[in-house]
Amino acid sequence: MVCQLQAEYTVNPANGTINNSTGWYEEGASVPLRATPNAGYHFLQWTGDVSNIQDINSADTTILINDAATISAEFALNIVEIVTSHSELGVNEGTSSNNLTVSLSNQPVSDVNLSISKILGDSDIAADENQMFQFTPTNWNAPQQIVISVQNDNDAIAGRAEFQIGGLGLAGINFIVQEIDADYPPSLHFTASHISVSENDGILSIPVALTAE
Repeated sequence: MVCQLQAEYTVNPANGTINNSTGWYEEGASVPLRATPNAGYHFLQWTGDVSNIQDINSADTTILINDAATISAEFALNIVEIVTSHSELGVNEGTSSNNLTVSLSNQPVSDVNLSISKILGDSDIAADENQMFQFTPTNWNAPQQIVISVQNDNDAIAGRAEFQIGGLGLAGINFIVQEIDADYPPSLHFTASHISVSENDGILSIPVALTAE
């Protein structure tokens, strides 16, 4: 005589699926258990009659059918945060850079739209504030490039600016762009094309100027 025992499987809350359905199993059978979360959720643990589950914290495990059992898979909503590749970035004066990227820390439930804004800083440093970054439950971890440009100026001051990238329902994240000034350090420039010095002159004045402020 073959003894069969009933195993009942449920999802709590209903934000995922289990590979098994409620049914009868032979006593002593080792049955695979696999819990798959819906988009934007992650597996927490198995609960209920879990004494015969190999690993209650693994979404992919097995259960040994020695008793009738009622088992639930628990899921929780992902915590989604904005992630940038740099908190501070240096960009050469007169150039643009796409070395800065943005992505999400975890899979969202639905599409997330991010935008960038300048908080303060040098007017020569800019980002495209019309650029939108869309992340979906599919591409959430694929980095997208943020283009930063630094215009030429006539000073030798290394400017800096602070930007924020954010989206609805998400905490914004700030980053700093530091200008690498092509005019620093300033050099001396002789304004006279030639200088004549008399043997008896006691003082020589040579006109000079800085190449940048």
